[in-house]
Amino acid sequence: GRNFEYFSEDPLLSGKMGASFIKGVQSLGVGTSLKHYAANNQETDRLVINAVIDPRALFELYLKPFKIAVQEGEPYTVMCSYNRINGIYSSDNNWLLNTLLRHEWKYEGLVVTDWGAINDDYLSRKSGTDLEMPGIGKRYRNLMRGIKKKMLTEADVDICVSNVYNLHQKVKDLEYTSSCDYEEHFSLARIIAAQSSVLLKNDGILPLKSFKKVAIIGSFAEYPRYQGTGSSKVTPHKLVSFLQWLENEKIEYNYAPGYKHNSDAVDEELESHALDLAKASDTIVVLIGLPDAYESEGFDRDNMSLPECHLSLVDKLTKLGKKVIVVLQCGSPIELPFVDQINGLILTYLAGEACGPALADVLLGRVNPSGKLPETWPLKYSDTPSAKYFPGDGTNVLYKESIFVGYRYFDTANVPVLYPFGYGLSYTTFIYDNLDIKYDFINQQIQYNVSFDVTNKGDVEGKEVVQLYVSSNARGTYKPRHELKGFNKVTLQPNESKRVTIIISIDDLKLFDLSTHEFILEKGVYLFEVGSSSRDIRLKKEIIVEGEDTAYLHDEELVNYNKPSAEFVISDQEFEKILQAKLPIAINRRKRPFSKNSTLRDIEDTLVGKIIRKLLKRIAAKMKGEDIEATRKMFIESAMTMPLRGYTMSGMMSNGAIDGLVHMANHKFLKGIWCMMFKGK
Repeated sequence: GRNFEYFSEDPLLSGKMGASFIKGVQSLGVGTSLKHYAANNQETDRLVINAVIDPRALFELYLKPFKIAVQEGEPYTVMCSYNRINGIYSSDNNWLLNTLLRHEWKYEGLVVTDWGAINDDYLSRKSGTDLEMPGIGKRYRNLMRGIKKKMLTEADVDICVSNVYNLHQKVKDLEYTSSCDYEEHFSLARIIAAQSSVLLKNDGILPLKSFKKVAIIGSFAEYPRYQGTGSSKVTPHKLVSFLQWLENEKIEYNYAPGYKHNSDAVDEELESHALDLAKASDTIVVLIGLPDAYESEGFDRDNMSLPECHLSLVDKLTKLGKKVIVVLQCGSPIELPFVDQINGLILTYLAGEACGPALADVLLGRVNPSGKLPETWPLKYSDTPSAKYFPGDGTNVLYKESIFVGYRYFDTANVPVLYPFGYGLSYTTFIYDNLDIKYDFINQQIQYNVSFDVTNKGDVEGKEVVQLYVSSNARGTYKPRHELKGFNKVTLQPNESKRVTIIISIDDLKLFDLSTHEFILEKGVYLFEVGSSSRDIRLKKEIIVEGEDTAYLHDEELVNYNKPSAEFVISDQEFEKILQAKLPIAINRRKRPFSKNSTLRDIEDTLVGKIIRKLLKRIAAKMKGEDIEATRKMFIESAMTMPLRGYTMSGMMSNGAIDGLVHMANHKFLKGIWCMMFKGK
């Protein structure tokens, strides 16, 4: 789905990146909206799905990045998500919005809904939702009725109004300008895209000396995949593809598209021409990835495969006996069955408007790539611990993997991966040495100073992202093999050494205790590991930490959580023990009775459902624009998974009309017609 909008599988990294983004944007007087709070981890049934998450996973993985971003970034607004969390819609969740966000985390900003996320007009306002997006007709009448019926108090509404007013006061005196140095921003985009590229494989083929006798293959060189599809899509001021850069620089090149950029099917004529061009070259640079229709807002990916035309092309190119460099343009991990047959692999992700010149900078060695993977790349989708449970049954999705997400699972269960978390090569070599750990008392709290030397042993400048992982041998509750606790980026000239220090507090070593529902510190020996990725540990040292004796927390019945394996099949009973509740009952949403929270997909087999679906297809067919198939797919999927109550947005339909639809879907046609004709808004 929208993995391209996602920072990382690790909550610390996600939180720190989110906080930095917020601070950077707001330093210019532009407010931000931190979203989607919380546990909005799928597009399938995203408006109605119930995310069933145990307390420990919720606090350690899914709430932690929001806490960091809120407390360190102080965003102007926080956007609550569509989904339910353990049975309660986010917009109605008093614990999520008031108890946790405002009282415990001390958030003082505005809470706004996702587009049409309001479930209950009254409960949402009492629970901390300040502003509904978009404004829906004369919804204020509902609030007035709620006050009269004592479903809501004036004080509840006053709190919402105060938060909206406070935001207005914060920005009302800011000066805005329409001028901008677009070229300066383009240059910055180029630097960022080049430096953050991830070098995944290099058999000595990179960097290239020039593009002489190099075949440029792949339609993405001409039509780059540089951004995601959906509400995040923007119109760039100046988009420069790789081919356009070559043209601008007046560099002679040999190019063949090899495939159609917006199609899965193999085009034998295009493929044949690309192979002929490649045969006459010494080196092949082939650009492939995921088209817009593969990953977008509104729907989830069907698999982790590349399009068939991309796979076929690379397979045939690798059989020519030439040096092959693959450039990946995609927003999320993919399966790479050809990785052992190629010589170089560069991952640009979605690199933005300067993607073309940035790629050239990396290929020619003008920029030494220093990106690291913020997520584990599995060998295949079935290896992931959530594959057995995602995307749920349409009503509930069970997070049975609990805290074992990404490297927390793969490294603990010793499951082979394509590329580990934190991985990324360089055009130089870094040596780590002289690890030392000291502690101080800062504000009456223990702080660990983890210091070590990093040396650039190559002959070019390089940047290295050093990573600190920590694990504990305490015989308490289940835990991952290790967890990221800190990181830093260091720039080194050839043969230069620097002393790097990563500082963490004692609180960073705590885990969430299911018996007390508080974070506790386990007593035991802690292993501090410094490395270049989660599976490339260069230095390690043990220290003794005084804490609580948590042996009593060990539960022998939690077999799969205590010792995760490649199988990792969690029974309902085992999950219920850490969930501390019975699993919710699965409901067949496609059976009557239907309600306002039923989606168009739920009622599509009814007479009214068939009529509406037909109308949607007609609307989609009239859509025009670039990569229109992806837009049409997003439109249809978003519309089909929207609850009926959502169609009151922006006055599209009245409440009476929605009630009428529900009645007709339930075979109460006369009552439905009456509601549509006479029931007020």
